[in-house]
Amino acid sequence: MSLTSPKLWVVATPLGNPGDLSPRAREVLEMVELSGKEEQMVDSLSRGIQQRLCLARAMIHKPKLLVLDEPNSGLDPRSRKDFQLLLQRLAREDYTILISSHILSELADLCTSIGVINGGVMVQQGKLENIMLAVDSSNPLRITVLNQVPKALELLRQDPQVSRLSVDENKIAAWFSGSREEEAYLLQKLVDAGILVVSFAREHNSLESLFFHLTGETEQKSRNTETFGNTIG
Repeated sequence: MSLTSPKLWVVATPLGNPGDLSPRAREVLEMVELSGKEEQMVDSLSRGIQQRLCLARAMIHKPKLLVLDEPNSGLDPRSRKDFQLLLQRLAREDYTILISSHILSELADLCTSIGVINGGVMVQQGKLENIMLAVDSSNPLRITVLNQVPKALELLRQDPQVSRLSVDENKIAAWFSGSREEEAYLLQKLVDAGILVVSFAREHNSLESLFFHLTGETEQKSRNTETFGNTIG
């Protein structure tokens, strides 16, 4: 079966002319970068190109929502990256895409909103940035200085929003409960005191660690049971 087969596109191929693709079929093939492959046999296509073809078929009726289940399953690293870039482009073109996947690390660069399902129950949902910020707020500030470590520690201890400090040579961890704006003022205070600050940032969680945080599971158990919903667009 080639990409021009009427069985592949059903109503997208005009009746009475089964060998000719409709403009919409050609449009979606172009959108997934398969133009010029119309005469190739489907079975001869690589796994990555077959995934693009499946996506094109799903888009044929201009759906408002695309639902993809483990779309990167079985793809080699290059095909996986190419497919991710394709989904990001479609998201910029106002497609809403819902992905169910266990590969959380690969979804981190794709999703704008998430829903975490554990044991059939939605335990968290919302904008990824807001959720990660709420989780990260309990993490320490990681500060690296080039000089005057004792002076930096003394300034940090004087801040009422610093509850705890730890130090390893010139690397300081400060548990700070202030806002992002207050973080900036704290950094300014260190710099104004003549302390050379090399790095100053809140420790971040990964999408995978967020899942563990929300479900309270160990990593090994999570590998066996996790389910994840992810939206783009």
